[in-house]
Amino acid sequence: MAIFAAQQNPVISEFMALNSSTLSDEDGDKPDWIELHNPFSTNIDIGGYYLTDDISALTKWQIPPSTGVNAQSYIVVYASSKDRSVSGQPLHTNFKLSSSGEYLAIVEQDGVTIAHEYSLQYPQQYEDISYGLCFDPNVTNQESFFSTPTPLMSNGAGSAYVHSVISSPALPTVSDDIVVEVSVASTSTAIATCDLVCRVMYGPEFTLALRDDGVSPDS
Repeated sequence: MAIFAAQQNPVISEFMALNSSTLSDEDGDKPDWIELHNPFSTNIDIGGYYLTDDISALTKWQIPPSTGVNAQSYIVVYASSKDRSVSGQPLHTNFKLSSSGEYLAIVEQDGVTIAHEYSLQYPQQYEDISYGLCFDPNVTNQESFFSTPTPLMSNGAGSAYVHSVISSPALPTVSDDIVVEVSVASTSTAIATCDLVCRVMYGPEFTLALRDDGVSPDS
């Protein structure tokens, strides 16, 4: 993994576009959220930066003045559409995140320079699964899903996310072959292996290595 060298700006280190149980705001709601990380060894003020989900509207929502982020630390901004920008209070953007994938960026105070972005768009998102940058142990430019979200903490190395396992036929007979389709969400981090652990009736478990190499049938 490539570590950001001489990082000059805060980054969007993690976000969640389908929050149902991970994090609650001050109203008791569970909105989308965006985690911002200061990778410096000194404290920074990110007041005046912008967050946006629209590449054609880079100044969509502005972080209020005197918004400090301690060295190597994090803050969370709720992407709730509540539009709250008072320093020292919970921050809420004027937009929500799309679970089907969209552009997301933090923009410098000039309203033009991109500090960090997910471009052209981040991938489809899943309930209570976050997405962001891997840490190794410091922040890198490798993106991944995180099956255990870590708002206000280091993300770790990331993980592949299996979001669908379908078998057919639904009610097999004794002579039927059973076809199992497994969908793994794609990330910029290569997936080394994917194993399917199986058991027929009450027999012993066995493991099949899955592959997707274009040769049918995959095993």
